[in-house]
Amino acid sequence: MLDAKYPVEVFWVEEDGAYFAISPALGNGVSAYGDTPEEAITEFGVVLDLVLESYKEHGVEPPAPTASGKLSLRLPKSLHAQLARQAESENVSLNMLLVSMLAASAGRKAAAKK
Repeated sequence: MLDAKYPVEVFWVEEDGAYFAISPALGNGVSAYGDTPEEAITEFGVVLDLVLESYKEHGVEPPAPTASGKLSLRLPKSLHAQLARQAESENVSLNMLLVSMLAASAGRKAAAKK
């Protein structure tokens, strides 16, 4: 599961033909690939869990996050309900759904610029 303290950035990597997810606070060594931005983020969540668990097991303090990664957003009740239903149907949190949607949009825009 993603830790909100470590915001994820997703990039299209042309030579690999895949999306690459990292958290700048953790460096490029903590990364994941996916065929879609959503898949890269999901895989990054798995990697992040393993890395944070390893830090804990070895008594090492994880790097301090570079940004809060928090966003407060007011939505119309109907939109909130629609997104909550979609998140439930996809068996993810509303937060994860929104992160995936935003990453997909950012990835498409970045790819379109190339």
